[in-house]
Amino acid sequence: MTVLSLKNLLDKLWVSNPNFIFLLSLAVFATDSAINLFWNIPVFVPFIILILPFLYVDLYLSRKLGKFHIWFSLVFVLSFFVAGFIYGWRRQNLSDLLFILFFVTAFYYYKAHADRLSIKSVHVFTVVIFVMFSFAFAGINSGSYTHERLSIDSVAVTAKKKVNHNNEHLDVLEYKRNYHYGVFRIPHIATYLLGFVGLFYAFLYLRKRYLLFALISGVALLLMLYSGVRTYFAAMVLAMMVYFFRRKTLWVILAFAMLALLIVIFRYPFYTITQNTLLEPFSSLIITMVDNTDRLSRVLIWKSWWLEIQQFSWYNYLFGKTYFSGVEANIQNLHRPIWFHNDFLSVIYSYGLVGFVFYIMFFVKMFRAFSKQIRGDFFAFVFFVTMPVAAFINGMYYYFPVFVLFLFIAMADFSANSQEVAPNIRHQ
Repeated sequence: MTVLSLKNLLDKLWVSNPNFIFLLSLAVFATDSAINLFWNIPVFVPFIILILPFLYVDLYLSRKLGKFHIWFSLVFVLSFFVAGFIYGWRRQNLSDLLFILFFVTAFYYYKAHADRLSIKSVHVFTVVIFVMFSFAFAGINSGSYTHERLSIDSVAVTAKKKVNHNNEHLDVLEYKRNYHYGVFRIPHIATYLLGFVGLFYAFLYLRKRYLLFALISGVALLLMLYSGVRTYFAAMVLAMMVYFFRRKTLWVILAFAMLALLIVIFRYPFYTITQNTLLEPFSSLIITMVDNTDRLSRVLIWKSWWLEIQQFSWYNYLFGKTYFSGVEANIQNLHRPIWFHNDFLSVIYSYGLVGFVFYIMFFVKMFRAFSKQIRGDFFAFVFFVTMPVAAFINGMYYYFPVFVLFLFIAMADFSANSQEVAPNIRHQ
């Protein structure tokens, strides 16, 4: 098959149309979530296996397949195979690799076709995720987990927990938390997508002054709070602080600092006032951070990571120790079948230090590709910085960035245009 015939084939399959790939991914994602209500059958992961080669070929034929992208893929695939031969093969290891490769490839694919991104696709996406979340109001929340659906009985627990905490009488503040997420597989996915949608439509409102965009933004951010997940909100607030610190807007920083100090000082009255409201998960977090720090889930999980990393050999530091080995370690250390909830720590553990360097470089490359827009626009800045911050305090590549990146690049392309509405958005 010649290059021309192959390109014609991709055109016929609409592979070169980013809106088609985005909406196809959305359709598979919604189907995967719906099936997961009844059976834990993976649908999205096989989809990644099928779609990734097409995206690589499309980038190659359009001469957009860069050296960094190639080396990134080779480093992670090599680490996957080397660690797999040493520590065994698990489908969770393959899923982890695929989500990482899809994250990076989706970015370069959307960037290569940035002039074709349509606002209509974002509208369709927003309607779908609102509908998926709306099931929560009827008391329907998915009970399965995409990458944590592992029974502790599947791995033999050989010792007492190595990571513990004090002040157990305050644990109830964390145990009593309720999540709302409809048919999304896990609440964090719903929170991430709703939060980024909220930022995107706030960005659109300030440029087009359509009240509907302001309403969509407000609803998305309220639903994000209603979900009960604190990660995205914390990441977004930290991103805002970075923005104001960079702009040397001292009065805003001081105002936030004073507010934070007052909340810490009066944390128990604040918790009492906010009980049974959208702010209760956040007021309980303040008490946990101050009075029961060891109980913070991230502190516990990262302590487990630190215990494990100290036992690494030279080839573990080079190639990693597989994703599932990390889950097994947390079963032993925490008696919980979970991953490390930190992209960077997980990459070091699963793919080694070389993979970690490449993963860091990917965020740097992403920033450089749209540095002008990120530096020049509040929402583009907050949107971008929220991604690596969320990657650190919880994770990013496992939370379907194929959708988030479409919004980010559409926003950056919009911001780059000096007109009120970017031509590619106005005419589609």
